Amino acid sequence: MVARKGRIMEWKEAFDAAVKKTVGAYEKMEEAFLSGSKEGFEHWHAEYCRYIRSEERRVGKECRSRWSPYH
Repeated sequence: MVARKGRIMEWKEAFDAAVKKTVGAYEKMEEAFLSGSKEGFEHWHAEYCRYIRSEERRVGKECRSRWSPYH
């Protein structure tokens, strides 16, 4: 049970960090948009999309491994 709690805490910390990065990038993207900075908006939009995509891939990998018939 202790190992499971540890894993849950690791997952929660990783999730919180991913959310913080994603929200931070979104806020910076919004600031750049409102200030009219096209370069800033493009940069932060790319960062935001990268964070979203990497989280989707991470979750997909977890699901595939969990449902794999080979374990």
